[in-house]
Amino acid sequence: MDCFGGAFSYYIWCGSNFSKKGTSGNNIIQICAVHLLAIFVTVFCVTLLKGGWGQFASVTCRSWWLAVSSGFVQAASWIAYFLAMKKANVSFLMVLDKTGVVVTVLLAAVFLDEQITPAIVLGSVLILTGTALMCALHGGVSQLMNSENHWVIWGTVSPALQAISNMLAALDKTPVDTSVTTTIRMLTVVVCICTLARIKEGPLGRLVTLGVKKLSSLIIGGVILGVSYLLMYEAFSLGKVSAVTAIVRANFLITTMLAQMIFKEKLSKKGTAGFILVLFGVALFVL
Repeated sequence: MDCFGGAFSYYIWCGSNFSKKGTSGNNIIQICAVHLLAIFVTVFCVTLLKGGWGQFASVTCRSWWLAVSSGFVQAASWIAYFLAMKKANVSFLMVLDKTGVVVTVLLAAVFLDEQITPAIVLGSVLILTGTALMCALHGGVSQLMNSENHWVIWGTVSPALQAISNMLAALDKTPVDTSVTTTIRMLTVVVCICTLARIKEGPLGRLVTLGVKKLSSLIIGGVILGVSYLLMYEAFSLGKVSAVTAIVRANFLITTMLAQMIFKEKLSKKGTAGFILVLFGVALFVL
């Protein structure tokens, strides 16, 4: 059943590229809020269509605590993600996202008793090695931490926080539809981000200055990611968290093609080699 993650991988990259198109403004937290509102509305509507409204009363206190805690951590992850995306190279940012696989493997071993096999260890090594090679696209790792590349820090923190959020979600074994707890989780995220946006940057209405095209890109990306979250959390309930996470990240071809078409980004020879290594690394997780 881990195949749900495969569908998610397509949506996540399409969503990230649509999101990139709307991050050129200065009110980054407000932009994030609009994007997440679109995600929440999508998740909530799907929950209603699936008849999940009546299941909210069946959610236990533990499930509420896990969903809300997961939402708080995910909110922090999104803030880091949008701070990174504001100046990031899309392909490279998506490579940094792969470090979340390693964090997930470690967390799954500790909290879910998922076994760390030699194949998973090798897969993790290949993912990290491939990531390092693709980092060389920008002149070497040593140059990534200069004053113009502080977004790399946010790009690394974001997947780590997302892995923690996902782990909290996976610990919830309440027999209700995953769309119900996903709705609670995303509501928490939206409340956190919208509150922060209002405090730091003022009313969301100011974003009308972005124009219809950019706002539409944010909303479309949010709808796509809303569907992707529903698929991912459903996969977590059916399969191993580490395997699902690896499958979710197995989307390099789509990412690269979209980045080349939309942002005119290209892979060097080292980048191509890294691409292949990461791809093989992800495959080892599902053997």
